[in-house]
Order: sequence, then structure tokens, then C-alpha cells
Amino acid sequence: MIDISKLFDESIRESVGCTEPAAIGLATAVAFNAIHGRLPADYRVKRLNLSPGKIGQSIENITVRASRGIFKNALQVGIPYRQGLKGPFNAAALGLFCDPARELELFTDLEEEKAQEAASLLKAEKVAVVPIHEWDNVRIEAEVTAGGKKGIARISGDHSNISYIEVEGKPVFEKPETPGELDKLAGIERVSDFIEIIESGLTPRAKGKKARKRLEKALKTNFKALLSTEELFIKLKRRTFGLAMKDFAAQGDLAGDYVNITREKVSLAVEARMAGFNIKVMTCAGSGNQGLVATLPLIIIAWSEYNRKHPQDRIDWQSTIDLLPERSPGDWEKLVKATGLVYLIANYMSLRTGKLSASCGCDTTTGIGVTAGIAYYLTPESAENRTGIIGQAINHMGGSIIGMICDGGKEGCALKAAVATGVAVESALLACREPDLAYIDGIVNKDAMITLQRISSISRAMAGADRKIIEFLQDTPLPN
Repeated sequence: MIDISKLFDESIRESVGCTEPAAIGLATAVAFNAIHGRLPADYRVKRLNLSPGKIGQSIENITVRASRGIFKNALQVGIPYRQGLKGPFNAAALGLFCDPARELELFTDLEEEKAQEAASLLKAEKVAVVPIHEWDNVRIEAEVTAGGKKGIARISGDHSNISYIEVEGKPVFEKPETPGELDKLAGIERVSDFIEIIESGLTPRAKGKKARKRLEKALKTNFKALLSTEELFIKLKRRTFGLAMKDFAAQGDLAGDYVNITREKVSLAVEARMAGFNIKVMTCAGSGNQGLVATLPLIIIAWSEYNRKHPQDRIDWQSTIDLLPERSPGDWEKLVKATGLVYLIANYMSLRTGKLSASCGCDTTTGIGVTAGIAYYLTPESAENRTGIIGQAINHMGGSIIGMICDGGKEGCALKAAVATGVAVESALLACREPDLAYIDGIVNKDAMITLQRISSISRAMAGADRKIIEFLQDTPLPN
């Protein structure tokens, strides 16, 4: 039995900026603080009695070893609250001067004086970040030597999950690996199981209410991020892919339909995050970008569908989150459930492919989840073949753009997110409007769950491609 409340607690987190640089900074912050006897209050497993003593502030060296996916995603992406700074080397140095208790938001209150100290460490070549190609998924080990003492911190499984801390060769904290609620998704065998979990779990019961609040927070937070992003880009007079698409539509070069509106809005929010703007979002499958892909297309669909049904009472898209619950509670209810379905399927795929892989998560995990969520939202509950229609949407997605590579976190992720969300909307529309039109060929199986399993296998088999991608990225000049 899956506890839907715990599952969403595990899979929907707040994040500012790309999670990979933040995770690297968190690892160095924990290692450095451990040297001084400072550990967060809840890190008490196998803890030794450390005395801070008078350890000098002199930092001798920092070495970070990161799984290939962590390294790749951090290499070219902006660091939040530090406009202009990018990459894992800056993140590792900055983390030393941050409070690890803030976890993935640790860069929030970094003082300029401390940032300058971090820059001096880089200039003195005291910081090394190395990709470990044999490490899959999320894994970081930070080794910090300061004042003649060495501290080691390990993150594994999740970007903020500190699993091991060591000082001077002695373990001071060790967390046993225990299966979480997300791991139970591996036992799902049918598309109908996902639907059943959502419809039985998001009930008026206490757990259902808590899970619902989590999903509502994801919708509201990510929509707020989008609104602030568009205003910010316009204020800065900065050209973006999303604003270019908006202009193309205004000029008549692109249709102003909700497929292109979805592409435009998602790409704006993703580009802002990757540029390092200070925008808070709720994640999906450990990724802020995927959190945006999981929520924003559904909000645009809900807005468009409401206006189609109520031509005399139309609402502006910017007002959707505020007005929809009041004017159409049934549509809001369905939107929350559809969002839950997106998160379930996206995390199921992330579990099978690995959180970080050579394939783009906006495509192979959340893209698949959101096409299922849109099909769920558009299909009446009374439809005889509702589960089949949702499976058909998954198959259309699987037969189209699956195979998009992930070449690291960067502003260009806006292009990938736009393509993935656009195709997700089209796949759902095709399944809903033309349910008899099926392409059962290539890797696509009549059973959508088999299609998902095949996509996961292909993603896992792309480890060699990941190595080559990192090689290409390291051929380019590293960020300052």
C-alpha cells in the first residue's frame, strides 16, 4: 500500500535554482562544518563527541567526486543568488561559507565578503571537482581539509540526502539506506493502478488532504514562478526563446494555440532557473525544471478548457490559479488529481531510468507523466475507455520524441522543455480526439506499461553516451 502523503512529501520539494550545484555546495558545507563539530540537530546516528576547539579557518583543499549525472548537470548552469557565476567549482567553493541546515537553499543568504573568499580559493586552485563515470544516479562525496583536519560528507539517492559524514577518519554520522515511499512505485503493473492511487488517495481523509495541499502548493508555487519570470525578462530587456515564440505568435508566424502557449511559458520559466535567477519552484523527480514541466502545461490546459466551456465568462491565463477554484471547483479538483497522476508516472519513470541519465528527464520522465495528466484532465470520468486513452497518450509520446539526450543543465534546457511539453500536449490531444488512431510499432507496445519499460531500458543503456556527452562538455571552456 502506497502512502500518497509520504510519497508526495518525498517527491515534491522546494528548490531555488538548479539542484545539482546546490547539492555540491551542500556536500562541501556539511564536510567543512563537521570539522568544526557542527552538525544539524537531526544528524545523530553514530555521532561522536566532537569539540570544535580552535581549528583555524585556513582551507587547504576541497575535492568533490560526483556521479556523472551530477557533474554534467552542474557544469554549465547558473548558481542562484550569485548572478554570473556558474558550475560545480564555484558551487563547491561557495558551499563552505553557507549554512547546511538550509539544504538546497543554502546559497540564499551568502554574504558578498564570503563569496569573495570562495573566489580566492578557486584562484589559488584549491578546488577540484571530478566526475566518477561508474557512479549512477545521485552521488556526491566532498572532502574538505581545513586547519589540518579532514572532513568528508556523502550525498546519495536524493540531492539533499546526507548519508555519511566522517571527520579525521572516524564516522560521525551514517544513515542506513532504507526504501522510501517512492520505491514502492516499482510494484505498479498497470496504467489503471496509477489512476486508482490518485482517485482513492486524494480523498477528504487526513492523508488525502495533506497530499492535496502538497499538489496545490506545487501548482501555485510554479505558476507564481512563471509570472515573476516573464516580468523579470521584460524588465531586463533580455531576449529569450519563450519571448521570441510569443512575438512569432503575435506576428502570425506561429499559431497562438495552447500548444504554443505551453511551449512559450514553460521555456520562459526553465530558462530563468538555468540562468541562476532567484526563483523558487517545487520539484518533480528531484528536478525543478521537471517540476515546471509537470505543472505549467496542465494549468494552461485548464485555463483554455474553462474559456472554451464558458465563452461569456472568460478568464485571463494569469488569473487561472486564483479564479479556477472559485468559479469551477470541479475543474480545480480534476486539475489537482491530474497533477498527482503526472507526479506518480514521472517518479515511476525516474525510478526505472535513474534520476540522472543520458536521456532528458523533461522527455522520458515528466514529459510522459504530463501527457498522461493532460489526457486524464481532458477525458470525462464517464468515458468507457478512459484508461486506454491515457495509455494511448503515453504511447504517442513514446513513439515520437523519446531519445532526446540530456547534455547537462543550462539555459538551452528551455528548448528541450518546450519541445517535450508541446509534444506532450499534442500526444494527449491525439489520444483524446482520435482514440482509434494507434501506432503500435517500433518500441511502442499495445500495453503502455511495456512501452514505459522499454523506454527505461533504452535510457539505462545510454551510459556510454553520457560519457561522451561529458567529454564534449569538458572540451568547452569551463565557466569562470
